[in-house]
Amino acid sequence: MGYPKTEREARARSERKLRSIEKRARAMLLEIAAFWDEGQVTGQIDLTLENLERDLGAIRECMDEEIRAHEEDEVHA
Repeated sequence: MGYPKTEREARARSERKLRSIEKRARAMLLEIAAFWDEGQVTGQIDLTLENLERDLGAIRECMDEEIRAHEEDEVHA
């Protein structure tokens, strides 16, 4: 699989990888949480999952902004 030719292709590939990261991280963190009674550890894991979701969403937003900016530049060129 070569380098993406367009920003939209890069976005699609990146999205697949972000979903994979999220799925793996969630599964591993929930597995860790199962080792512990509800308390500080599981609370921190919950917070980490929330932060992960937020941060991955921010990456997605940045990708979309770059695509929009590039498309606007092409229109004005």
